[in-house]
Amino acid sequence: MEYDHYLQLVQLADVFLDPPGSWSAGITAIEAIACALPLVTLPGNFLRNRQAYGLLARLGATETVAADEEHYVALAARLGNDSEFRARVRNGLQREKESLFNDTDGLQALEAFYRDRCSRPPA
Repeated sequence: MEYDHYLQLVQLADVFLDPPGSWSAGITAIEAIACALPLVTLPGNFLRNRQAYGLLARLGATETVAADEEHYVALAARLGNDSEFRARVRNGLQREKESLFNDTDGLQALEAFYRDRCSRPPA
């Protein structure tokens, strides 16, 4: 499937489920946010299964972050069935997503690190 068609398909969905367990949706979660698709996530113990949570937390959009498996299912069902809730979450993502994609703080910190390390004479 061509990427543009894939993104169009994503925009038709009501909810995105970040798979709980041993991994994370990663790039697909970023694409869901870019499409303002509400996503449900259940953060695990490892970085690899906390990526979607980190993205949502950065946006201040944690109302679809589940506390446990039962809550995960309840949030997914609510997003699928409650059009007002889904629209509110979608609108919040639409409003805030640019702050995620246009944030240069990390890049500036990395540049400063390299300038500091590369400008020092060798020991």
